[in-house]
Amino acid sequence: CRKDIHGGSVIEKGKFRKYHRECYKCYKCGESLTRKPSRDTKEKGKVRDVCITCWTKDYAPRCDFCKKPITGDLVKVRIGGVSLSFHVKCNKERKQQSSG
Repeated sequence: CRKDIHGGSVIEKGKFRKYHRECYKCYKCGESLTRKPSRDTKEKGKVRDVCITCWTKDYAPRCDFCKKPITGDLVKVRIGGVSLSFHVKCNKERKQQSSG
C-alpha cells in the first residue's frame, strides 16, 4: 500500500518486504495471505506473493506428459537438447511406453 508502518501487526517477507497484516494479500486474486501458505514469484521485475491456488494455476511448472501442474517432486530430463519436466509417476509411465 506504500503507507508507513507504525507498530501493529506486521508481516515480514525477506529483508526488504514488510506489509501491514491487512495489506498482505495475493497479488493475483487479492485473497488474504495472513493465515495461508504462499509462494514468491517474479512478475514485471518485482517479487510478488501469491496464494498456492494462484501459484499452481499460473506459475507451477507443467508436466510435459500429462500437462497438469507439478506441485510436488518433479523429474527433469533432457531429450534431444530440450529440457522437459515430469511428475515422478508420469516419468515412469513415459519410460514404460517408450520401451514397450
